[in-house]
Amino acid sequence: MADISAIYSVGVKLAGGGYGDTAYHAVRGIARADYLKKAIALGTGRVALPEEKICRVRLPAPEGLLFRALPHAFYSTVKDAYFDWRAARYVDECHVFHGWANQMSRQAQRARAQGARIVTNGASSHPATQVPLVQDEFARYGFAAPVMSARTFETISRDLETADHILAASEFVVRSLLDAGIDRRKITLAPFGVDGARFQPGEKRDAVFRALFIGTVTLRKGIQYLLQAWDELNLKNAELLVVGLITRDAESVVARYRHRRDIVFRGFAPNPVQAYQESSVFVFPSIEEGSALVTYEAMACGLPVIVSENSGAVARDGVDGFVVPIRDVGALKERIALLHDDADRRRALGQSARRRVEEFTWEKYGDAVARVYRQLLEKS
Repeated sequence: MADISAIYSVGVKLAGGGYGDTAYHAVRGIARADYLKKAIALGTGRVALPEEKICRVRLPAPEGLLFRALPHAFYSTVKDAYFDWRAARYVDECHVFHGWANQMSRQAQRARAQGARIVTNGASSHPATQVPLVQDEFARYGFAAPVMSARTFETISRDLETADHILAASEFVVRSLLDAGIDRRKITLAPFGVDGARFQPGEKRDAVFRALFIGTVTLRKGIQYLLQAWDELNLKNAELLVVGLITRDAESVVARYRHRRDIVFRGFAPNPVQAYQESSVFVFPSIEEGSALVTYEAMACGLPVIVSENSGAVARDGVDGFVVPIRDVGALKERIALLHDDADRRRALGQSARRRVEEFTWEKYGDAVARVYRQLLEKS
């Protein structure tokens, strides 16, 4: 179908890190297909897009100030609702409107009234899966706070239900959508990508066996089980490197291991390439994800990965690393110890991981987004 016109909207900084980068690569693919009418976002990083096709929405206060002023579960409710309200004025006639759940209701309603088809992302599992998983984790560790507000739960669920098509980041996300009763025919599996030129194997300069975790240090990402496993293993000539900001829910867990000299909490790293390249294995036992970008990055850097079945990783069990059940300290210990003791296996899995992730480029992801638009309209 020729002459497709698409509006893409995301309530974060386009090319600003996190899912702002994911959104940017989608927009690049839409632009390559010559479908992009405009992109709406909370500002932009460095983008290779025509300036006239970018619509910037500004928050009424600096985002950091807004975040500190609100409880965590309500921050996204307020920010996303404001973005959606302000962004709606930029939505006009188009064939496809693509927004992110919880940030798009007003915009999608306006686009649909003008005949557009609505696309959204399953970038995390459905709230009906996500909230019980994470809430149970909070309860296990005595952290009394909601995972998300009731309004956010309802809005995300409604946005997913009413969209004409959903791009699901992983098989785990697909399963969660199906469990919520969403029609399989309106779901496309669309894994994310990685910059293989930036993230690539490097020369490790020491003989220390180093297990690496990168990500927000939170109960949701399973850091509590990794720390327990590492503590019980007590490996020789080994170090656990934890890179990322520590959230309030995980502070008491992290405090138990601060005394360990073989556990290093490095904090946020804007450029994590060096951390990947100085490590031996990447461990990411997340309780709930969509498809964690750090797993792609670690594989691109030639690391074997030990990931949970809910991490959304593209790694194959026993081929590129190991896939373990959530909350399984025993499985984490067994796989970490195996790779600690077997350098040849570690090397072979890491090489396989690099080859595997080369199949998942950002260009392929962007092209897949554009292809979904075309197929959706051809069925209309």
